Amino acid sequence: MIEVAVDLLGSEPLTAFSMDEVAKRSGASRALLYHYFASKRELIRAVVAHESAALRTVLEGAELPEALDAYLAYADTHPHGYRLLHGGTLQADPEVAATIEQTRTQIERAVLTHLRIGKVIELDRLAVRGWTGSVIAICLEWGGNEHVSRGAVHALLMRTLPIPTRIDGARGTSRAGEETAK
Repeated sequence: MIEVAVDLLGSEPLTAFSMDEVAKRSGASRALLYHYFASKRELIRAVVAHESAALRTVLEGAELPEALDAYLAYADTHPHGYRLLHGGTLQADPEVAATIEQTRTQIERAVLTHLRIGKVIELDRLAVRGWTGSVIAICLEWGGNEHVSRGAVHALLMRTLPIPTRIDGARGTSRAGEETAK
């Protein structure tokens, strides 16, 4: 039922999404669907939690280049789930928005860890936040584009990865101690 709901939510406007259609396409009765999910909102929250967990799972334990490749593979092979998490349609629900934000924050922490920069300052976090935002935007645009390979997207994103160790904005100095313009 979750997978059917992912496909429906990712391919139709939210206003067209119905519990009846999920039950019909999954071959389950409405009663069974409502047994597990008391409302459309509960089902949507379960779908987002499922997709968030799936995305976090593919990233576990890998070094940054491999984790990015796994992330791109997920975006490529789960386009409906990826759009659900990053398309913005479902984020009006505070619980859904919190789940999505928690997933993004975990990804950002993993990137910061992989960069091995030592003490993370706010500028580092902001740089990685911006980079993950560009990763999301590129993946949303790239989805379904047969003219650009996953390898090309991977190379682009690795080239644009921030090197947040250069500037310590909180102190106005580079990490090497050189003064920077404020």
